[in-house]
Amino acid sequence: MASRKDIAYDYIKESILSNRLIPGSVIKEIELSEQLKMSRTPIREAIRELQVQGLVESFPAKGTVVTKLNEEDVKEIFELRIALESMALEKSIDRILDKELDDVEMIFDEAVKNFDWEKLHEADRRLHGLIVNKSGSKRLIQFLGILSIQIERLRRLSTQDPNRKDDSYREHMEIINQLRDRNLSGCKDALAVHLNAVCKSALQFVDYQSDFYS
Repeated sequence: MASRKDIAYDYIKESILSNRLIPGSVIKEIELSEQLKMSRTPIREAIRELQVQGLVESFPAKGTVVTKLNEEDVKEIFELRIALESMALEKSIDRILDKELDDVEMIFDEAVKNFDWEKLHEADRRLHGLIVNKSGSKRLIQFLGILSIQIERLRRLSTQDPNRKDDSYREHMEIINQLRDRNLSGCKDALAVHLNAVCKSALQFVDYQSDFYS
């Protein structure tokens, strides 16, 4: 059974990811307490966890607000993701099974054939999850888990560009092919190409967000 802190955490996080709480908006503990029918203590605990994950930040005079992302934030997130996933690859490339790659490739094929964004994102999460989780490194998994929340925020907020569908598919297939060949150098290159392309799309959204919420 979920604790009150976990319930508050999930509620606030989903409110941020779904953009019900827009960048720069103030987190009002009293309102959340009334909405969730709980005291402010678990809400404060949830907010502290969200602050560690970079979704909110606190200011002495203003209180706790939803974090705004700028270009430097996005670049840093993707630079770290490329570096950490490349490290994970070094440990996981010989541990990932061909059957696991077959399963992920099948989801990609179905997503592109029927143009299903959610299935495409599911396949993306599955592939990157294999790379990270098969590394067996608890700290890598933990650090990338923090980044993944911010990546998910960008994904949900950004406009889903149909023109990225085909490029994304090709980029992922190249990663899968290099994984099948156990080509570490080629796989790192393919991973960097893909994540840099995603970063470019995210930066376009950040420019829009800056104008829209300024």
